[in-house]
Amino acid sequence: MTLSDWARKANISVCEEFETGEICSGISDDSRTVQPGNIFVWMPFGSGDRAAYLHQAVEKGCGGVLVATREDYQAVKTLKRSAILVEGDFNTGAGELARLVLGEPDRDMRIIGITGTNGKTTVAWLLRQAYLALGQKAGYLGTLGIQGLAELREANNTTPFPVSLWQEIARLQKEGVEVLAMEVSSHALHQRRVVGMKFSIAALTQITQDHLDYHGTVEAYAEAKRLLFTDYLEGIAVLNAEDAVGQQWMRDFTVHDGNAMMNSLLPYPSIASAGTVSTYDPPVLSFGLEFGDLNCRVNRLTATSIDLQFVFGEESAECHLNFGGGFNVENAMVAAAVLLADRYSLTDTAWALGQCSAVPGRFEAVGDRVIVDYAHTPDAVEKLLTSAREITAGRLITVVGCGGDRDRVKRPLMAQVAVSRSDQVIFTEDNPRTEDPAQIFSDMTNGLSEGNWRVIPNRREAIFAAVRDASPGDLVVIAGKGHEDYQIIGREKVHFDDREVAREALA
Repeated sequence: MTLSDWARKANISVCEEFETGEICSGISDDSRTVQPGNIFVWMPFGSGDRAAYLHQAVEKGCGGVLVATREDYQAVKTLKRSAILVEGDFNTGAGELARLVLGEPDRDMRIIGITGTNGKTTVAWLLRQAYLALGQKAGYLGTLGIQGLAELREANNTTPFPVSLWQEIARLQKEGVEVLAMEVSSHALHQRRVVGMKFSIAALTQITQDHLDYHGTVEAYAEAKRLLFTDYLEGIAVLNAEDAVGQQWMRDFTVHDGNAMMNSLLPYPSIASAGTVSTYDPPVLSFGLEFGDLNCRVNRLTATSIDLQFVFGEESAECHLNFGGGFNVENAMVAAAVLLADRYSLTDTAWALGQCSAVPGRFEAVGDRVIVDYAHTPDAVEKLLTSAREITAGRLITVVGCGGDRDRVKRPLMAQVAVSRSDQVIFTEDNPRTEDPAQIFSDMTNGLSEGNWRVIPNRREAIFAAVRDASPGDLVVIAGKGHEDYQIIGREKVHFDDREVAREALA
């Protein structure tokens, strides 16, 4: 088919088109990977010389180009290649086209979307492992990368841009993946990167302050998250009954199931009296320690394990988790609620979660005196330090920073949480990017009185200082980067792994 044929079949809103009759197959948004006959999706942003990307794609023999601006459209016509100028949202057109050209790779795949401020990575990572334990061919897509039945691959974004996203879905399909646990970020939802996806289950962990540099307000941030449920969900919504936003959505959500629209949802608890999950088809399944359909009690909590008792209706089941951290109780509940929504029994759900291992860089123990974690929001840091305090006999020493070129509003909040929850705090660099670290530290310490904190800009020196200051029985918590093995300084990625440096300091 020609580019125009593909565009019509994908129902793309076309503003203008120029057709040379070239037959097109395959698609790419990276000029370096274009193959002869491919459709080149010329993204309307990016660093470097954008015109050079177009010329490279043409030199490689692309069959046509999808463009977002009239200027780009004229540039393609000048090079005598077929061109489609998209009317309206470009990512929507790119996503619909990519899904179609790649053969609708999600047709035989159940996709589960996880959104929320904190916990997305842990929940999605646990779900992949739990599904594998239950005999499903499962995949993961999110902050840690992309993993199907083969090795973990790196990803540039938590949720990739449309063409890259559909290419990854197609790779997972070829590997035989049947169910995909996928993190869905607020940026991706706002930018329509997941257009064309039909989520079987969508889960909200919770919503607290984050990404205000992009969304402006917490309300706009929540509205972006909401799109997962209103625009892309075809099945069951899993909601946090103890989160303010989750409670509100349970009361007034409109959930699309593909055929019907349910405008009035039962307030929680709604499933507790319904018996086993196999005989109930809820539009919403809620969770919480005390409220909601799924509850749990913590029987034992250590740095490396948690013993829980899940309660669902008249049923209960013991669950032993092979990882610690009090905040992981909520993450385990989200994962359990998803499995229940997917028709697994409570007993099987508890057993499957017991087969899971810890997520890299999430409450990860280094030796017996250091915990490394990805927490980089005020709420996540508070939960992390609360969990650390529960297992600390001595002092709690925290190393934490804030990213450059990102939300400045959360910086003093994170610092206040760290100072109030720790015995000693060292503020340090955490991906300063192009921003002056002095400005970041000024924002963090604004309003703090002198006391149990100091600034050591160099992150390596900060970690060494924290470990050196720790006495037997003390615990050092290094927050913010978790699994990341780099620092972004300026526009360059420099190798840096908190876990490696902590081991060196301990040695």
